[in-house]
Amino acid sequence: MGDKIISPEDFIKFFEETSGVRFIDADTGKSALEILANNKKEEKSDYDLWLEQQDESVKIEHEMGAI
Repeated sequence: MGDKIISPEDFIKFFEETSGVRFIDADTGKSALEILANNKKEEKSDYDLWLEQQDESVKIEHEMGAI
């Protein structure tokens, strides 16, 4: 039997469809699928996160170096 990988979205959809339950976030009350979709849109690379933490001169220097 080969390795099978299931995405979190597919996992949640399967159980919601087969059991009739709905997974929600306890803190916000939003659908777990909605939260997963929003998180994927907002993902940033480690480099982008690092750049956000640097001062303006370092940002300019690294942006110019990337060109």
